[in-house]
Amino acid sequence: MTNLLGSIEMAKQSLNAQRHGLTVAGHNIANINTPNYARERVEISIDVRGHSLAGVVVTQVTQIRDKILESRLRQSIQESTSWQTQSNQLQKAEALFTDLQGGGVSNAMSEFWDSWQDLSTDPESKDISRSITLGRAQSLVKELTTLNSGLQTMYEAANIQIRDFSSEVNELANSIADLNRDIAAIEYSGQSANSQRTLRSSLLTELSEYTNFSIFEETNGMIRVYLGGISLVDGIRASKLAVRDGTPSSDNFSSDQPNTKSILYDEINQLTESFAGVNQEILSYQGTAIALRELKNQRNELETQITTLFNLANLTEFSFNDIGDGSGMRKIEVKGNPLVDGTRISKLSLDSQQATANVNSPLMGKNEVVVINPKSGEKVSIQGGKIGGLVSFRDKQIIQFIDRINTFATTLMAEVNAVHVKGYGLDNTTGLEFFTGNDINDIEVNSILEANPEKIGVSSVKDTAGNNLIALAIVDKRNAFLMSDGTQTLEDYYASTMTFVGIQSQQAQRNEENNGLLVSQLETFRESYSGVSLDEEMVNLIQFQRAYEASARYISTVDQVMQTLINM
Repeated sequence: MTNLLGSIEMAKQSLNAQRHGLTVAGHNIANINTPNYARERVEISIDVRGHSLAGVVVTQVTQIRDKILESRLRQSIQESTSWQTQSNQLQKAEALFTDLQGGGVSNAMSEFWDSWQDLSTDPESKDISRSITLGRAQSLVKELTTLNSGLQTMYEAANIQIRDFSSEVNELANSIADLNRDIAAIEYSGQSANSQRTLRSSLLTELSEYTNFSIFEETNGMIRVYLGGISLVDGIRASKLAVRDGTPSSDNFSSDQPNTKSILYDEINQLTESFAGVNQEILSYQGTAIALRELKNQRNELETQITTLFNLANLTEFSFNDIGDGSGMRKIEVKGNPLVDGTRISKLSLDSQQATANVNSPLMGKNEVVVINPKSGEKVSIQGGKIGGLVSFRDKQIIQFIDRINTFATTLMAEVNAVHVKGYGLDNTTGLEFFTGNDINDIEVNSILEANPEKIGVSSVKDTAGNNLIALAIVDKRNAFLMSDGTQTLEDYYASTMTFVGIQSQQAQRNEENNGLLVSQLETFRESYSGVSLDEEMVNLIQFQRAYEASARYISTVDQVMQTLINM
């Protein structure tokens, strides 16, 4: 009888185990579309009591996760959202430069030169030609200031977003800390905290959209989150990112074309790092042939992008070749020197004389929002996510755009004024500047000329109304090589600025697309490993159901035997 009662106990434990398995399988099916959900598995072991078998028992319910794969996915999301943010901002900036419906700086500048040409043919004009010249000048100033205002607004909007996104990071950090507390408490009591772990994983994925970070998991189930050298989450404690206002550094500004090449070199260096990274993945890859082909296609796209930048930077002596050791890796050489040799990388750089800085930045006096460690007050370096993308756009691209427009405006003012001050108006007025102001922020047409167009200096000689040499000298500025160390006219410089903005935008869009594909690929890999398979769970349901029925039948059989014994 004792053995029969023991058999019932064994069967009861089996019933509990199988019922637990049915519950987990059903839970998996119910969460088949839940983001960041990792399927659960029941771990069942033999229960040994003394020297006897006491049936089976559920030891734990585990989540099927690949921590390395999930870490790589979060890193890819950080890069993807960073490029996505930069791409969105750069497309807005590009739209500001785009000359539509006959408007824009390019058209206004062309009409400005034409008006001086017309005035040179009618130097004695008192009203029409002079008024047209003033009107065209005012239109040019308006287009320049509108463009500058738009860029400045984008700069300030980036500051606001950095503040807002930092607050979002703080809220996520608090939520992660709260979940750490719950997970540790639940698992300490011997229960499963998989639902809380799934929610925490979702929060980490969301955090990846804002910034770069690294994590470390403790044995008690809690995690630490590190950001820019500070501990954002330490168990149940969360730190708060803070921001402060500062003044943009003049070191961020470029004065002219040479620094444009420096930016191109930086872009090339970034792409070559990605190129070497793909080489490394190909070298160590052990997956399917289809996935390997995708890696090689990704590398081919990088070659196309690098080639475009080489041409823009006037680097004509370059080549892409297989290393030839059977590894599948490729190399990049520039002027016979290795830029990428498999996984080894060199960097392009300019001579120190070529890189210049403009101390008189048009952004001086404006605030620069930086994320800081609230404890030390030190600046936190953020490289990825929306915050990293905004910081990169604000501190690199938009500053370059504003500086180039300012360089254009100040050169235009200086060159036209240098000629105009030597001219004589119809009333013999001389020594007047045509434009007033110091830079793009306060450029205006001289109000004295606006009030009295007859004071516009057209003649080079006093009391000679028919003389047009000053007007012609200003017209000559149109074709003068005044920019980029005497290699570009003002119109060429502005056109190259528009091209430069377009290149930055296209590069960001390509990087966004490439990183988006990588995120999709990693999400597919994660889903194949951790995701719920309906077919697999249906098989598990059948297995647990049949095992449950068998255990129930066993109990029924033992009960019948006991009834028989009792009735004997």
